[in-house]
Amino acid sequence: MLSDILYCLAGFFSALPTCRYTVTAIRSIRQAQVAGNRQQAFFYTVSAAAFILLAGVLWPFYLYARSPWASFVFLTTLFFFFSKARRDGNLHP
Repeated sequence: MLSDILYCLAGFFSALPTCRYTVTAIRSIRQAQVAGNRQQAFFYTVSAAAFILLAGVLWPFYLYARSPWASFVFLTTLFFFFSKARRDGNLHP
């Protein structure tokens, strides 16, 4: 029971920087594309895609293997903050 609670806390606290970095990466990619710097935009895109693959796909599977509730908390927190960023206009073109 205690391990499930700790994994849920880990899911919550790991979703916060994941969402923040992803929103920052999307903003950086758009700024590089607008500036016309293709190499910088490509580097930002590759690094963001690698991070999203690791933190957004593999980490929830790892959490699910430990505790299904932890993965649920991670994904719920991530979707909540993505929708909040979208409402605030941080993800719009």
